Amino acid sequence: MSFGGASSKSRGRRTFATTPAHEIESAVKEKCLSLLAMQPRTRVELERKLIQAEAPPEIVTQVLDRLTVVGLVDDASFAQAYVRTGVAVRRRGTRSLRSELRGRGVSDADIETAAEEVSEDTERATALALASRRAPSLARFAPEVRRRRLMGLLVRRGFDSAIVSSVLSEVMASFATDFGADDEGDDDDSGE
Repeated sequence: MSFGGASSKSRGRRTFATTPAHEIESAVKEKCLSLLAMQPRTRVELERKLIQAEAPPEIVTQVLDRLTVVGLVDDASFAQAYVRTGVAVRRRGTRSLRSELRGRGVSDADIETAAEEVSEDTERATALALASRRAPSLARFAPEVRRRRLMGLLVRRGFDSAIVSSVLSEVMASFATDFGADDEGDDDDSGE
């Protein structure tokens, strides 16, 4: 089934503008399933894509409601998987992941439920592994520069300030022990 011709404005994108009225619902459902086959998406993301493709909003709502009922569109499950992957694989803090999920249209309740599944110990271990992996590449810098750069890395990745502080203390202490580095570093911060 075709979604209609693409205008010069929407080159390469399929739209519903020329789809016959009796085929629109089926075409919207097909497009939605196609989007879900590419990657998991939230209801809001699907809605945005379908509206962008000029699908009628009332048909989009009907199709998404039906797919939600059968479990193909489930923002709570999406949020849980996103947070688990974000912490374990992408090495991100839950603060950052919460923000990303809000941008994808997930409700605050679903976000909080998903974030609560990650223990503070797990998040701290992720931050510690990330900082420990990065620390050796900062050996040429003075201790305050190493500390600032590691702090920036952890904050940008969305870790809570208490976790950042705790991890920095541990990494800086082990850095001095493991690499024999102490406060005698005389490198400047010109490489930043």
